[in-house]
Amino acid sequence: MLEHGGTEMTLRDGHLHRLVALVAKAAMRAGIIALVVFAAHGIASPALANCVNDSTTVRIDDKNVVRLREYICRTKGAQTPQLRVQLHRLNDMAMSALMYDAVPQSQQKIFGGARVVENAVYRELRVLFDRFGTDDNISESYVTLNSPLDEGPSYHRVSSGLTKGRTVPVLINRQGETGWTDFPQPQAVLTLESGGGLPPGYNQSYRNSYWRYLSKSAFRNYERKAQEYNRLISDRLKTAYQYHANFGRSNRRDIDLPLYFGKRRWPRHFVVLVATKSEPGCGDGGWSIGFWRRDPVIDVVLIENISRQPISVDGLTGVSESDVALRTIQQSRSLRRGRSKPLTWTTRTLAPGDKLVIPVRITLPSPVTSGTWHISGDGAKPKLVDYVYGPEIVVKGLNVDGERINLNKRASNLLALTTDCECGSCPYVYYWDRKQDRWRRRGKVIHTANRLAAEGSETVSFEGLVSKFRIAEEEAELALINHARLVLELDDSQKLAIAPTRPDLMAKDGRYMKVFMGQAADVTFDLPEGLDASRVKRSHFSVTGYYRRYSDIIAETTPEARLTLLPKLD
Repeated sequence: MLEHGGTEMTLRDGHLHRLVALVAKAAMRAGIIALVVFAAHGIASPALANCVNDSTTVRIDDKNVVRLREYICRTKGAQTPQLRVQLHRLNDMAMSALMYDAVPQSQQKIFGGARVVENAVYRELRVLFDRFGTDDNISESYVTLNSPLDEGPSYHRVSSGLTKGRTVPVLINRQGETGWTDFPQPQAVLTLESGGGLPPGYNQSYRNSYWRYLSKSAFRNYERKAQEYNRLISDRLKTAYQYHANFGRSNRRDIDLPLYFGKRRWPRHFVVLVATKSEPGCGDGGWSIGFWRRDPVIDVVLIENISRQPISVDGLTGVSESDVALRTIQQSRSLRRGRSKPLTWTTRTLAPGDKLVIPVRITLPSPVTSGTWHISGDGAKPKLVDYVYGPEIVVKGLNVDGERINLNKRASNLLALTTDCECGSCPYVYYWDRKQDRWRRRGKVIHTANRLAAEGSETVSFEGLVSKFRIAEEEAELALINHARLVLELDDSQKLAIAPTRPDLMAKDGRYMKVFMGQAADVTFDLPEGLDASRVKRSHFSVTGYYRRYSDIIAETTPEARLTLLPKLD
Protein backbone atom coordinates (compact mmCIF):
# COMPACT_ATOMS: atom_id res chain seq x y z
CA MET A 1 0.00 0.00 0.00
CA LEU A 2 1.17 3.50 -0.80
CA GLU A 3 -0.22 6.35 1.29
CA HIS A 4 0.00 10.06 0.66
CA GLY A 5 -1.82 12.90 2.32
CA GLY A 6 -4.35 10.52 3.82
CA THR A 7 -5.15 9.03 0.42
CA GLU A 8 -4.43 5.33 0.03
CA MET A 9 -3.37 3.75 -3.26
CA THR A 10 -3.08 -0.04 -3.35
CA LEU A 11 -0.67 -2.03 -5.49
CA ARG A 12 -3.62 -2.85 -7.68
CA ASP A 13 -4.29 0.80 -8.51
CA GLY A 14 -4.94 0.75 -12.26
CA HIS A 15 -2.63 3.55 -13.37
CA LEU A 16 0.24 2.48 -11.13
CA HIS A 17 0.02 -1.18 -12.09
CA ARG A 18 -0.17 -0.44 -15.81
CA LEU A 19 2.89 1.80 -15.51
CA VAL A 20 4.77 -0.93 -13.62
CA ALA A 21 3.87 -3.45 -16.32
CA LEU A 22 4.90 -1.14 -19.17
CA VAL A 23 8.29 -0.40 -17.63
CA ALA A 24 8.95 -4.03 -16.72
CA LYS A 25 8.07 -5.30 -20.19
CA ALA A 26 10.10 -2.62 -21.93
CA ALA A 27 13.13 -3.43 -19.79
CA MET A 28 12.80 -7.19 -20.20
CA ARG A 29 12.43 -7.01 -23.96
CA ALA A 30 15.50 -4.83 -24.13
CA GLY A 31 17.41 -7.40 -22.04
CA ILE A 32 18.59 -4.92 -19.41
CA ILE A 33 18.43 -4.28 -15.71
CA ALA A 34 15.46 -2.15 -14.70
CA LEU A 35 15.51 0.50 -12.00
CA VAL A 36 11.93 1.67 -11.81
CA VAL A 37 11.23 4.66 -9.59
CA PHE A 38 7.64 5.59 -8.83
CA ALA A 39 6.37 8.15 -6.33
CA ALA A 40 2.94 8.10 -4.75
CA HIS A 41 1.18 11.33 -5.57
CA GLY A 42 -2.27 12.76 -5.06
CA ILE A 43 -3.62 15.24 -2.53
CA ALA A 44 -0.90 17.52 -1.12
CA SER A 45 -0.24 17.00 2.58
CA PRO A 46 -0.29 19.96 4.97
CA ALA A 47 2.93 21.03 6.67
CA LEU A 48 3.57 19.12 9.88
CA ALA A 49 4.84 20.58 13.11
CA ASN A 50 8.27 19.02 12.67
CA CYS A 51 8.37 17.90 9.03
CA VAL A 52 7.35 19.30 5.67
CA ASN A 53 6.20 17.05 2.84
CA ASP A 54 8.48 17.82 -0.09
CA SER A 55 10.07 16.35 -3.23
CA THR A 56 13.64 16.36 -4.45
CA THR A 57 15.34 15.94 -7.81
CA VAL A 58 18.18 13.41 -7.91
CA ARG A 59 20.56 13.61 -10.86
CA ILE A 60 21.69 10.10 -11.75
CA ASP A 61 24.07 11.33 -14.44
CA ASP A 62 24.30 14.18 -16.97
CA LYS A 63 21.20 13.02 -18.83
CA ASN A 64 19.01 11.28 -16.27
CA VAL A 65 17.16 12.63 -13.24
CA VAL A 66 14.45 11.28 -10.95
CA ARG A 67 12.13 13.10 -8.55
CA LEU A 68 11.42 11.54 -5.15
CA ARG A 69 8.90 12.28 -2.43
CA GLU A 70 10.36 12.98 1.02
CA TYR A 71 10.09 14.76 4.36
CA ILE A 72 12.38 17.59 5.40
CA CYS A 73 12.51 17.64 9.21
CA ARG A 74 14.00 19.69 12.03
CA THR A 75 13.78 19.88 15.80
CA LYS A 76 12.04 22.91 17.30
CA GLY A 77 15.22 24.79 18.15
CA ALA A 78 17.01 24.16 14.85
CA GLN A 79 17.50 27.05 12.43
CA THR A 80 17.97 24.89 9.32
CA PRO A 81 16.63 21.47 8.20
CA GLN A 82 18.41 18.54 9.81
CA LEU A 83 16.92 15.37 8.41
CA ARG A 84 15.69 13.98 5.11
CA VAL A 85 13.27 11.08 5.53
CA GLN A 86 12.14 9.01 2.56
CA LEU A 87 9.94 5.92 2.47
CA HIS A 88 10.88 3.45 -0.27
CA ARG A 89 9.50 0.20 -1.57
CA LEU A 90 12.21 -2.12 -2.90
CA ASN A 91 12.09 -5.40 -4.75
CA ASP A 92 14.29 -8.27 -3.60
CA MET A 93 17.35 -7.35 -5.69
CA ALA A 94 17.35 -3.68 -4.68
CA MET A 95 17.09 -4.71 -1.02
CA SER A 96 19.81 -7.33 -1.45
CA ALA A 97 22.11 -4.72 -3.01
CA LEU A 98 21.69 -2.61 0.14
CA MET A 99 22.21 -5.47 2.58
CA TYR A 100 25.28 -6.88 0.81
CA ASP A 101 26.99 -3.55 0.09
CA ALA A 102 26.52 -3.67 -3.69
CA VAL A 103 24.49 -0.53 -4.39
CA PRO A 104 24.79 0.20 -8.14
CA GLN A 105 25.91 3.59 -9.41
CA SER A 106 22.36 4.42 -10.45
CA GLN A 107 21.26 4.32 -6.78
CA GLN A 108 24.38 5.75 -5.13
CA LYS A 109 22.92 9.25 -4.74
CA ILE A 110 19.88 7.77 -3.02
CA PHE A 111 21.34 4.93 -0.95
CA GLY A 112 25.10 5.30 -1.29
CA GLY A 113 26.91 4.69 2.03
CA ALA A 114 23.70 3.83 3.88
CA ARG A 115 23.85 1.56 6.92
CA VAL A 116 21.04 -1.01 7.14
CA VAL A 117 19.55 -1.39 10.63
CA GLU A 118 19.62 -5.07 11.67
CA ASN A 119 16.16 -5.28 13.22
CA ALA A 120 13.63 -8.16 13.19
CA VAL A 121 12.61 -7.47 9.57
CA TYR A 122 16.28 -7.46 8.51
CA ARG A 123 16.91 -10.77 10.26
CA GLU A 124 13.96 -12.39 8.49
CA LEU A 125 15.29 -11.09 5.15
CA ARG A 126 18.68 -12.63 5.90
CA VAL A 127 16.98 -15.98 6.51
CA LEU A 128 15.22 -15.69 3.14
CA PHE A 129 18.37 -14.73 1.22
CA ASP A 130 20.57 -17.30 2.97
CA ARG A 131 18.10 -20.14 2.57
CA PHE A 132 16.56 -19.44 -0.83
CA GLY A 133 18.78 -16.85 -2.50
CA THR A 134 20.57 -17.51 -5.78
CA ASP A 135 23.48 -15.28 -6.78
CA ASP A 136 22.58 -12.94 -9.63
CA ASN A 137 25.16 -10.94 -11.58
CA ILE A 138 24.20 -7.26 -11.67
CA SER A 139 27.54 -5.79 -12.72
CA GLU A 140 27.52 -5.80 -16.53
CA SER A 141 23.99 -4.51 -16.95
CA TYR A 142 22.05 -1.33 -17.52
CA VAL A 143 19.32 0.50 -15.67
CA THR A 144 16.00 1.69 -17.03
CA LEU A 145 14.71 4.57 -14.93
CA ASN A 146 11.18 5.96 -14.86
CA SER A 147 9.57 8.72 -12.79
CA PRO A 148 5.86 9.55 -13.14
CA LEU A 149 6.53 12.87 -11.41
CA ASP A 150 8.14 13.95 -14.68
CA GLU A 151 5.86 15.21 -17.41
CA GLY A 152 4.77 11.95 -18.98
CA PRO A 153 6.54 8.59 -18.75
CA SER A 154 10.28 8.72 -19.32
CA TYR A 155 12.71 5.86 -19.76
CA HIS A 156 16.49 6.20 -19.40
CA ARG A 157 19.23 3.61 -20.00
CA VAL A 158 21.92 3.96 -17.35
CA SER A 159 24.94 1.75 -16.63
CA SER A 160 24.86 0.04 -13.24
CA GLY A 161 28.53 0.92 -12.69
CA LEU A 162 29.29 -2.13 -10.56
CA THR A 163 32.56 -4.05 -10.49
CA LYS A 164 32.73 -6.85 -13.06
CA GLY A 165 31.42 -10.13 -11.73
CA ARG A 166 29.63 -8.61 -8.71
CA THR A 167 26.66 -10.68 -7.59
CA VAL A 168 23.98 -10.48 -4.90
CA PRO A 169 21.52 -13.15 -3.69
CA VAL A 170 17.99 -12.81 -5.08
CA LEU A 171 14.75 -14.66 -4.37
CA ILE A 172 13.04 -14.45 -7.74
CA ASN A 173 13.53 -16.80 -10.69
CA ARG A 174 13.13 -14.30 -13.49
CA GLN A 175 11.95 -16.75 -16.16
CA GLY A 176 9.62 -14.43 -18.00
CA GLU A 177 7.62 -11.23 -17.91
CA THR A 178 4.62 -12.77 -16.16
CA GLY A 179 6.43 -14.48 -13.26
CA TRP A 180 4.91 -17.81 -14.31
CA THR A 181 6.00 -21.11 -12.74
CA ASP A 182 4.92 -24.46 -14.24
CA PHE A 183 3.12 -26.79 -11.84
CA PRO A 184 2.50 -30.51 -12.60
CA GLN A 185 -1.20 -31.26 -13.14
CA PRO A 186 -1.24 -34.19 -15.59
CA GLN A 187 -4.83 -35.24 -14.85
CA ALA A 188 -6.15 -31.76 -15.62
CA VAL A 189 -4.01 -31.48 -18.76
CA LEU A 190 -5.37 -34.75 -20.12
CA THR A 191 -8.96 -33.75 -19.34
CA LEU A 192 -8.55 -30.43 -21.14
CA GLU A 193 -6.64 -31.90 -24.09
CA SER A 194 -9.32 -34.54 -24.67
CA GLY A 195 -12.13 -32.00 -24.57
CA GLY A 196 -13.45 -33.65 -21.43
CA GLY A 197 -14.83 -30.44 -19.96
CA LEU A 198 -13.94 -28.62 -16.77
CA PRO A 199 -11.32 -30.45 -14.63
CA PRO A 200 -12.45 -31.14 -11.05
CA GLY A 201 -11.97 -28.11 -8.79
CA TYR A 202 -11.33 -25.66 -11.63
CA ASN A 203 -13.31 -22.55 -12.57
CA GLN A 204 -13.60 -21.06 -16.04
CA SER A 205 -12.77 -17.39 -16.60
CA TYR A 206 -13.10 -17.35 -20.39
CA ARG A 207 -12.55 -19.64 -23.36
CA ASN A 208 -9.34 -21.67 -22.98
CA SER A 209 -8.63 -20.28 -19.50
CA TYR A 210 -9.31 -22.05 -16.20
CA TRP A 211 -8.17 -21.54 -12.61
CA ARG A 212 -8.31 -22.93 -9.08
CA TYR A 213 -6.77 -22.15 -5.70
CA LEU A 214 -3.70 -24.23 -4.86
CA SER A 215 -3.46 -25.81 -1.40
CA LYS A 216 -0.41 -26.35 0.76
CA SER A 217 -0.77 -30.11 0.36
CA ALA A 218 -0.51 -29.68 -3.42
CA PHE A 219 2.85 -27.94 -2.98
CA ARG A 220 4.01 -30.68 -0.64
CA ASN A 221 3.07 -33.26 -3.28
CA TYR A 222 5.01 -31.47 -6.02
CA GLU A 223 7.59 -34.26 -6.42
CA ARG A 224 4.98 -37.02 -6.65
CA LYS A 225 2.91 -35.09 -9.20
CA ALA A 226 6.03 -34.27 -11.24
CA GLN A 227 6.98 -37.95 -11.38
CA GLU A 228 3.45 -38.79 -12.49
CA TYR A 229 3.69 -36.20 -15.26
CA ASN A 230 7.15 -37.43 -16.25
CA ARG A 231 5.98 -41.03 -16.60
CA LEU A 232 3.08 -39.89 -18.74
CA ILE A 233 5.47 -38.07 -21.08
CA SER A 234 7.81 -41.06 -21.13
CA ASP A 235 4.91 -43.32 -22.16
CA ARG A 236 3.78 -40.90 -24.85
CA LEU A 237 7.27 -40.79 -26.35
CA LYS A 238 7.74 -44.57 -25.93
CA THR A 239 11.04 -43.97 -24.20
CA ALA A 240 12.46 -45.22 -20.92
CA TYR A 241 11.87 -42.95 -17.94
CA GLN A 242 15.31 -41.91 -16.71
CA TYR A 243 15.33 -40.88 -13.08
CA HIS A 244 17.83 -38.24 -11.99
CA ALA A 245 18.23 -36.57 -8.64
CA ASN A 246 15.31 -34.31 -7.77
CA PHE A 247 15.94 -30.67 -7.05
CA GLY A 248 17.33 -29.54 -3.75
CA ARG A 249 15.89 -26.56 -1.91
CA SER A 250 17.88 -23.96 -3.83
CA ASN A 251 16.75 -25.38 -7.17
CA ARG A 252 13.05 -25.53 -6.32
CA ARG A 253 12.79 -22.02 -4.95
CA ASP A 254 9.50 -21.16 -6.67
CA ILE A 255 7.95 -24.19 -4.97
CA ASP A 256 9.66 -23.96 -1.58
CA LEU A 257 9.23 -20.20 -1.04
CA PRO A 258 5.39 -20.32 -0.90
CA LEU A 259 5.66 -23.25 1.52
CA TYR A 260 8.02 -21.24 3.70
CA PHE A 261 5.81 -18.14 3.67
CA GLY A 262 2.76 -20.27 4.51
CA LYS A 263 4.38 -22.48 7.16
CA ARG A 264 2.26 -20.97 9.94
CA ARG A 265 -0.88 -20.07 7.98
CA TRP A 266 -1.93 -20.86 4.40
CA PRO A 267 -4.72 -18.54 3.22
CA ARG A 268 -7.08 -20.11 0.72
CA HIS A 269 -6.49 -17.35 -1.85
CA PHE A 270 -2.70 -17.30 -1.51
CA VAL A 271 -1.79 -19.15 -4.75
CA VAL A 272 -3.91 -19.25 -7.91
CA LEU A 273 -3.29 -22.06 -10.39
CA VAL A 274 -4.08 -21.21 -14.03
CA ALA A 275 -4.57 -23.44 -17.08
CA THR A 276 -4.15 -21.80 -20.48
CA LYS A 277 -3.91 -23.03 -24.05
CA SER A 278 -1.09 -21.83 -26.28
CA GLU A 279 -2.04 -19.33 -28.95
CA PRO A 280 -1.40 -20.21 -32.60
CA GLY A 281 2.28 -19.79 -33.33
CA CYS A 282 3.34 -20.58 -29.75
CA GLY A 283 4.32 -24.24 -29.59
CA ASP A 284 1.79 -26.79 -30.83
CA GLY A 285 -1.29 -25.35 -29.14
CA GLY A 286 -1.14 -27.53 -26.02
CA TRP A 287 -2.31 -26.78 -22.48
CA SER A 288 0.03 -25.38 -19.83
CA ILE A 289 -0.72 -25.16 -16.11
CA GLY A 290 1.15 -23.03 -13.58
CA PHE A 291 0.85 -20.17 -11.11
CA TRP A 292 1.91 -16.55 -10.90
CA ARG A 293 4.47 -16.19 -8.14
CA ARG A 294 4.30 -13.51 -5.47
CA ASP A 295 7.45 -11.40 -5.67
CA PRO A 296 8.43 -9.86 -2.29
CA VAL A 297 8.42 -6.08 -1.89
CA ILE A 298 10.29 -4.59 1.07
CA ASP A 299 9.32 -1.28 2.69
CA VAL A 300 12.18 0.73 4.19
CA VAL A 301 12.61 4.11 5.87
CA LEU A 302 15.66 6.11 4.77
CA ILE A 303 16.98 8.72 7.21
CA GLU A 304 19.75 11.11 6.13
CA ASN A 305 21.54 13.83 8.10
CA ILE A 306 21.45 16.89 5.81
CA SER A 307 22.82 19.31 8.40
CA ARG A 308 26.41 20.30 9.11
CA GLN A 309 26.39 18.88 12.63
CA PRO A 310 26.22 15.31 14.02
CA ILE A 311 22.70 14.23 14.98
CA SER A 312 21.74 11.64 17.55
CA VAL A 313 18.76 9.43 16.66
CA ASP A 314 17.80 8.42 20.18
CA GLY A 315 14.76 6.29 19.43
CA LEU A 316 11.76 5.41 17.28
CA THR A 317 8.11 5.50 18.19
CA GLY A 318 5.30 3.61 16.51
CA VAL A 319 3.74 0.15 16.54
CA SER A 320 5.10 -3.29 15.67
CA GLU A 321 4.00 -6.83 14.88
CA SER A 322 6.20 -9.84 15.73
CA ASP A 323 4.05 -12.62 14.22
CA VAL A 324 5.71 -14.24 11.19
CA ALA A 325 2.45 -15.72 9.86
CA LEU A 326 0.87 -14.49 6.63
CA ARG A 327 -1.77 -11.80 7.10
CA THR A 328 -3.78 -9.68 4.69
CA ILE A 329 -2.88 -6.14 3.74
CA GLN A 330 -6.06 -5.03 5.55
CA GLN A 331 -4.68 -6.48 8.79
CA SER A 332 -1.45 -4.58 8.18
CA ARG A 333 -3.38 -1.34 7.72
CA SER A 334 -5.17 -1.88 11.00
CA LEU A 335 -1.78 -2.14 12.70
CA ARG A 336 -1.11 1.49 11.73
CA ARG A 337 -4.06 2.56 13.84
CA GLY A 338 -2.44 1.13 16.97
CA ARG A 339 -1.28 3.32 19.82
CA SER A 340 2.24 4.64 19.33
CA LYS A 341 4.90 3.56 21.81
CA PRO A 342 8.71 3.38 21.97
CA LEU A 343 10.16 0.75 19.64
CA THR A 344 13.26 -1.37 20.21
CA TRP A 345 16.15 0.84 19.14
CA THR A 346 19.87 1.42 19.73
CA THR A 347 20.94 5.07 19.76
CA ARG A 348 22.86 5.97 16.59
CA THR A 349 24.80 9.13 15.82
CA LEU A 350 24.69 10.33 12.22
CA ALA A 351 27.54 12.47 10.96
CA PRO A 352 26.74 15.01 8.23
CA GLY A 353 25.73 13.05 5.11
CA ASP A 354 25.25 9.74 6.98
CA LYS A 355 22.24 7.59 6.05
CA LEU A 356 20.27 4.87 7.82
CA VAL A 357 17.95 2.36 6.15
CA ILE A 358 15.32 0.78 8.41
CA PRO A 359 13.51 -2.28 6.95
CA VAL A 360 9.90 -2.17 8.16
CA ARG A 361 7.74 -4.63 6.16
CA ILE A 362 7.77 -7.54 3.67
CA THR A 363 4.77 -7.50 1.34
CA LEU A 364 3.69 -10.27 -1.05
CA PRO A 365 1.41 -8.41 -3.47
CA SER A 366 -1.07 -10.11 -5.74
CA PRO A 367 0.82 -10.95 -8.95
CA VAL A 368 -2.09 -10.03 -11.23
CA THR A 369 -4.82 -7.40 -11.33
CA SER A 370 -8.55 -7.80 -11.74
CA GLY A 371 -8.18 -6.49 -15.29
CA THR A 372 -6.11 -9.54 -16.20
CA TRP A 373 -9.20 -11.73 -16.15
CA HIS A 374 -11.24 -11.49 -19.34
CA ILE A 375 -14.47 -12.86 -17.96
CA SER A 376 -17.05 -14.12 -20.46
CA GLY A 377 -20.38 -15.90 -20.12
CA ASP A 378 -20.59 -17.74 -16.81
CA GLY A 379 -16.89 -17.16 -16.11
CA ALA A 380 -15.52 -16.15 -12.71
CA LYS A 381 -12.29 -14.66 -11.37
CA PRO A 382 -10.35 -15.53 -8.20
CA LYS A 383 -10.19 -13.29 -5.16
CA LEU A 384 -7.03 -11.17 -5.40
CA VAL A 385 -5.46 -10.35 -2.02
CA ASP A 386 -2.17 -8.69 -1.04
CA TYR A 387 -0.44 -10.34 1.92
CA VAL A 388 2.19 -9.27 4.46
CA TYR A 389 4.73 -11.71 5.86
CA GLY A 390 6.94 -11.64 8.93
CA PRO A 391 7.70 -8.94 11.51
CA GLU A 392 6.40 -5.46 10.73
CA ILE A 393 7.21 -1.99 12.04
CA VAL A 394 5.22 1.22 11.61
CA VAL A 395 7.46 4.21 12.30
CA LYS A 396 5.35 7.18 13.44
CA GLY A 397 8.08 9.32 14.94
CA LEU A 398 11.78 9.83 15.65
CA ASN A 399 13.55 11.01 18.78
CA VAL A 400 16.32 13.30 17.57
CA ASP A 401 18.70 15.02 20.00
CA GLY A 402 16.14 14.51 22.77
CA GLU A 403 13.15 15.85 20.82
CA ARG A 404 10.25 14.02 19.15
CA ILE A 405 9.74 14.42 15.38
CA ASN A 406 6.35 13.26 14.12
CA LEU A 407 5.76 11.40 10.85
CA ASN A 408 1.99 11.41 10.69
CA LYS A 409 1.60 11.26 6.93
CA ARG A 410 3.25 8.89 4.51
CA ALA A 411 4.61 9.25 0.97
CA SER A 412 6.38 6.25 -0.56
CA ASN A 413 8.69 5.80 -3.52
CA LEU A 414 8.97 2.48 -5.36
CA LEU A 415 12.33 1.30 -6.70
CA ALA A 416 12.89 -2.01 -8.48
CA LEU A 417 16.22 -3.39 -9.66
CA THR A 418 15.81 -6.45 -11.89
CA THR A 419 18.13 -8.43 -14.13
CA ASP A 420 17.46 -9.10 -17.77
CA CYS A 421 14.67 -11.53 -18.57
CA GLU A 422 15.63 -15.10 -19.44
CA CYS A 423 12.36 -15.45 -21.31
CA GLY A 424 11.25 -18.67 -22.94
CA SER A 425 11.72 -22.30 -21.98
CA CYS A 426 14.94 -24.30 -21.78
CA PRO A 427 17.11 -26.10 -19.20
CA TYR A 428 19.29 -24.32 -16.64
CA VAL A 429 23.00 -24.78 -15.99
CA TYR A 430 24.41 -24.79 -12.45
CA TYR A 431 28.11 -25.03 -11.63
CA TRP A 432 29.97 -26.15 -8.53
CA ASP A 433 31.84 -23.32 -6.83
CA ARG A 434 34.94 -25.01 -5.40
CA LYS A 435 35.79 -22.07 -3.13
CA GLN A 436 32.30 -21.64 -1.66
CA ASP A 437 31.51 -25.37 -1.70
CA ARG A 438 28.05 -24.82 -3.18
CA TRP A 439 26.03 -24.92 -6.40
CA ARG A 440 25.59 -21.65 -8.22
CA ARG A 441 23.09 -20.94 -10.96
CA ARG A 442 24.50 -19.69 -14.27
CA GLY A 443 21.41 -19.38 -16.46
CA LYS A 444 19.54 -20.97 -19.34
CA VAL A 445 21.12 -22.77 -22.29
CA ILE A 446 20.01 -23.87 -25.79
CA HIS A 447 16.91 -21.70 -25.38
CA THR A 448 16.13 -21.65 -29.13
CA ALA A 449 16.41 -25.44 -29.53
CA ASN A 450 12.77 -26.29 -28.83
CA ARG A 451 12.59 -29.38 -31.10
CA LEU A 452 14.90 -31.98 -32.64
CA ALA A 453 15.20 -30.09 -35.92
CA ALA A 454 16.43 -27.04 -33.97
CA GLU A 455 19.04 -28.92 -31.93
CA GLY A 456 21.95 -26.64 -31.18
CA SER A 457 25.04 -26.02 -29.06
CA GLU A 458 25.87 -23.33 -26.53
CA THR A 459 29.01 -22.58 -24.53
CA VAL A 460 29.17 -20.87 -21.15
CA SER A 461 32.50 -19.68 -19.75
CA PHE A 462 33.79 -19.30 -16.20
CA GLU A 463 36.82 -17.66 -14.64
CA GLY A 464 39.26 -20.20 -13.20
CA LEU A 465 38.76 -23.94 -12.91
CA VAL A 466 35.21 -25.32 -13.01
CA SER A 467 34.73 -29.03 -13.77
CA LYS A 468 31.38 -30.01 -12.26
CA PHE A 469 28.06 -28.92 -13.74
CA ARG A 470 24.36 -29.63 -13.37
CA ILE A 471 21.64 -29.61 -16.04
CA ALA A 472 18.32 -28.80 -14.36
CA GLU A 473 14.75 -28.74 -15.63
CA GLU A 474 12.65 -26.27 -13.67
CA GLU A 475 9.73 -26.15 -16.09
CA ALA A 476 7.23 -28.60 -17.61
CA GLU A 477 9.57 -29.82 -20.32
CA LEU A 478 12.03 -32.56 -21.23
CA ALA A 479 15.68 -31.70 -21.92
CA LEU A 480 17.52 -34.06 -24.28
CA ILE A 481 21.29 -33.54 -24.07
CA ASN A 482 23.32 -35.15 -26.86
CA HIS A 483 26.84 -34.02 -26.05
CA ALA A 484 28.89 -32.12 -23.45
CA ARG A 485 32.48 -30.89 -23.56
CA LEU A 486 34.87 -28.96 -21.33
CA VAL A 487 37.78 -26.88 -22.62
CA LEU A 488 40.31 -25.50 -20.12
CA GLU A 489 42.28 -22.43 -21.13
CA LEU A 490 45.68 -22.36 -19.38
CA ASP A 491 47.91 -19.44 -18.51
CA ASP A 492 50.31 -20.27 -21.39
CA SER A 493 47.42 -20.13 -23.93
CA GLN A 494 47.34 -23.93 -24.16
CA LYS A 495 43.84 -25.44 -24.36
CA LEU A 496 42.84 -28.83 -22.96
CA ALA A 497 39.70 -30.54 -24.29
CA ILE A 498 38.18 -32.95 -21.74
CA ALA A 499 35.39 -35.48 -22.30
CA PRO A 500 32.62 -36.03 -19.75
CA THR A 501 32.49 -39.11 -17.53
CA ARG A 502 29.00 -40.03 -18.81
CA PRO A 503 29.24 -42.33 -21.89
CA ASP A 504 26.02 -40.95 -23.42
CA LEU A 505 27.53 -37.44 -23.56
CA MET A 506 30.92 -38.23 -25.04
CA ALA A 507 29.93 -37.87 -28.69
CA LYS A 508 27.15 -36.45 -30.86
CA ASP A 509 25.83 -39.93 -31.57
CA GLY A 510 22.11 -39.58 -30.93
CA ARG A 511 22.30 -41.08 -27.43
CA TYR A 512 20.59 -38.52 -25.23
CA MET A 513 20.71 -37.84 -21.53
CA LYS A 514 17.08 -37.11 -20.65
CA VAL A 515 16.22 -34.68 -17.85
CA PHE A 516 12.53 -34.54 -16.95
CA MET A 517 10.54 -31.92 -15.04
CA GLY A 518 11.85 -31.26 -11.54
CA GLN A 519 15.06 -33.23 -12.10
CA ALA A 520 18.76 -32.38 -12.22
CA ALA A 521 21.57 -34.43 -13.79
CA ASP A 522 25.21 -33.83 -12.90
CA VAL A 523 27.84 -33.62 -15.65
CA THR A 524 31.40 -34.11 -14.41
CA PHE A 525 34.83 -34.26 -16.04
CA ASP A 526 37.94 -36.15 -14.94
CA LEU A 527 40.82 -33.69 -14.90
CA PRO A 528 44.32 -34.70 -16.10
CA GLU A 529 46.47 -36.03 -13.28
CA GLY A 530 48.79 -33.39 -11.91
CA LEU A 531 46.87 -30.42 -13.34
CA ASP A 532 47.58 -27.27 -11.32
CA ALA A 533 44.24 -25.51 -10.78
CA SER A 534 45.99 -22.14 -10.47
CA ARG A 535 47.09 -22.44 -14.11
CA VAL A 536 43.51 -22.53 -15.43
CA LYS A 537 42.47 -19.06 -16.57
CA ARG A 538 39.03 -19.98 -17.94
CA SER A 539 36.74 -22.99 -18.23
CA HIS A 540 34.42 -23.33 -21.25
CA PHE A 541 31.46 -25.72 -20.85
CA SER A 542 29.61 -26.66 -24.07
CA VAL A 543 26.19 -28.33 -24.28
CA THR A 544 24.50 -29.75 -27.39
CA GLY A 545 20.86 -30.81 -27.40
CA TYR A 546 17.25 -29.64 -27.46
CA TYR A 547 14.13 -29.63 -25.29
CA ARG A 548 10.38 -30.25 -25.70
CA ARG A 549 7.54 -28.60 -23.82
CA TYR A 550 5.19 -31.10 -22.16
CA SER A 551 2.19 -29.23 -23.56
CA ASP A 552 3.50 -29.76 -27.09
CA ILE A 553 4.13 -33.47 -26.49
CA ILE A 554 0.63 -34.00 -25.07
CA ALA A 555 -0.97 -32.08 -27.94
CA GLU A 556 0.93 -34.15 -30.52
CA THR A 557 0.22 -37.55 -28.96
CA THR A 558 -3.38 -37.32 -27.73
CA PRO A 559 -5.80 -39.30 -29.96
CA GLU A 560 -9.20 -37.64 -29.81
CA ALA A 561 -11.01 -40.99 -30.14
CA ARG A 562 -9.36 -42.73 -27.20
CA LEU A 563 -7.84 -41.42 -24.03
CA THR A 564 -6.80 -43.12 -20.81
CA LEU A 565 -6.86 -40.86 -17.77
CA LEU A 566 -4.43 -41.33 -14.91
CA PRO A 567 -5.69 -42.38 -11.48
CA LYS A 568 -6.84 -39.42 -9.42
CA LEU A 569 -4.33 -38.25 -6.81
CA ASP A 570 -4.77 -35.65 -4.09
